[in-house]
Amino acid sequence: MTFYMTGRKGVECCTPLHLLRGFREVVNSCGIWDVELTGYPFTWSRCRGSPRFVEERLDRAIGNAFWHEMFPRSRLFSLVAPTSDHYPILLDMDLAVV
Repeated sequence: MTFYMTGRKGVECCTPLHLLRGFREVVNSCGIWDVELTGYPFTWSRCRGSPRFVEERLDRAIGNAFWHEMFPRSRLFSLVAPTSDHYPILLDMDLAVV
């Protein structure tokens, strides 16, 4: 399920919009938000090579204000997985002491 409609590319998916809105409202009410994704913006695909091809950002990392303060340089990277419909993500929390 994507948080936002911009997290989808291709044909319409079967996720009902009221579920999308409800999930987003719960996440927002808990005071958590995404770690910014670097690289390819989608993490899942279906029907590659057909007119029904769709991509979405399903996978993500989220944290609350305390987490984002503890790891201010954290980054999330999308990686390549040519044999899977899910693209892996890698969370770099950048634990180096400055």
